[in-house]
Amino acid sequence: MKTLLFLFFIPIISSAQLPLKYVDPLIGTGPAKTLSALHHSEPGTENKGQTYPAVGRPFGMTQWTPETGTTENKCISPYYYNDKVITGFRGSHWMSGSCTQDYGSMTLMPFTTGKPDTLAHNPVSKFSHKNEISTPAYYSVLLDNSGILAELAGSVRSGMMRFTFPGKAGSYILIRMNSDEKEGKVWINKEKNEIAGFNPVHRLYQRKGKSAGFSGYFVIRFDKPISSFPQLMTQQQMVVGFSNEKIVNVCIGTSFTSIEAARNNLEKEIPQWNFDGCRKAGEDAWNQTLGKVQVKGGTEDDLTKFYTALYHCYQLPRIVSDYDGSYQGFTQDSLIHKTEGFDYYDDFSMWDTYRALYPLLTILETKRSLDMVKSLIIKAQQGGWMPIFPAWGNYTAAMIGHHVGITGHEGLSQNENAGQTSISLVFSMMGFSPVFLSSDKYAITTPTFDEVKIFLPDGKIFLISSINREKTNKYIRVITLNGGKFNDWFITHEEIVKGNRFTFQLDSRPPLK
Repeated sequence: MKTLLFLFFIPIISSAQLPLKYVDPLIGTGPAKTLSALHHSEPGTENKGQTYPAVGRPFGMTQWTPETGTTENKCISPYYYNDKVITGFRGSHWMSGSCTQDYGSMTLMPFTTGKPDTLAHNPVSKFSHKNEISTPAYYSVLLDNSGILAELAGSVRSGMMRFTFPGKAGSYILIRMNSDEKEGKVWINKEKNEIAGFNPVHRLYQRKGKSAGFSGYFVIRFDKPISSFPQLMTQQQMVVGFSNEKIVNVCIGTSFTSIEAARNNLEKEIPQWNFDGCRKAGEDAWNQTLGKVQVKGGTEDDLTKFYTALYHCYQLPRIVSDYDGSYQGFTQDSLIHKTEGFDYYDDFSMWDTYRALYPLLTILETKRSLDMVKSLIIKAQQGGWMPIFPAWGNYTAAMIGHHVGITGHEGLSQNENAGQTSISLVFSMMGFSPVFLSSDKYAITTPTFDEVKIFLPDGKIFLISSINREKTNKYIRVITLNGGKFNDWFITHEEIVKGNRFTFQLDSRPPLK
């Protein structure tokens, strides 16, 4: 009986409705074509989308991404569409859609050479977007310089990489801790066929450049025997070789508390050498998550915009507690704590996202919303007051002052505001949007789709149907609620979560007064 109840709460998604196929993680990684974007197309500013092709799980601790630049500096995303070379494949903690910083990250870069002892510069490779596949659960690209096929998949706190080498020119991987301060360390354990390392985290905004009090920890394992090259090793990077092996699988565990925790996270989340299984599990997780909102009647372009925007809603805040619940204390609290039955979150860009992300999560993700509230309360208890923009385990003193909402969507021609722009698009395309601060009301707007079906956590379904939806019919003429006339332009939160059925009759004429 318990199994039947569990299945009841999961939306059944047919293969024709799988939302993952409509997500394009490359949207927002290059200059937009709007007029405003023509003046704002340089990296390192607040005027780009600042998203990245993140592979992993919803709200995952670490996301796996191709890297087109090696820095963790402020306002530099790991990946920009217009860049010409790949510098590696990164375990990243970039705050998607922001102008903040990556932190505690590490990178692997496969390459070939007949003379590894003479390596003068870190390897990079040209690439073509036509040889690139990007989804939330899988990324692949062919490296032009070497002919290596690189593939990425991920879990919540761990990930897998699969490198297919030509198998005749020597197979090597560079491992690098991405510390701009030249801190951190990487070392090898040949008996375990394992590499471990850490990259200390530094603060931004308040006390910029000072230690954040913790590091990003990594444990890296290979399915083929490794050989090392001491002459190419520094504190922050090393090169390992695999003779002429053709396929090398890599498993990586991450943590913000310790090397041991990173190892445990890996062993719990990815216990087998099964790259395709890891990819499939990620695809299932994303289809399940994005499938909580099912839409009908839009164009292919509409579906791509909608589900890509919804994917961006699931990047932040991020889970920072380990598999066993351990997490680093907030701000001056240097102790390792442990949660009881919930995930601990950090990197809340609340100045941006409180307007729409959290209203959306209270509808779609009640358990996660509660975990996020618990996380904020813990921060207030450990730090002394409720944070506005807690990130990298600290107060930031960023974005204080009056919070002003936005009234329209201009694509990703400017900073995506940690997902706020995407969230606004999701709401407007569904046909209702949060407007008033600290209110339970949502303004009714003209939907993009014939039908929007939201599968609520308790098994109920909230439904919006549009009649006579055509390009010329931009106005809502009549609204009904469960078949009866509805005389308001606002929907309450209670009306949504009770699983009501709204119908909008569209017309080319404005509604009657």
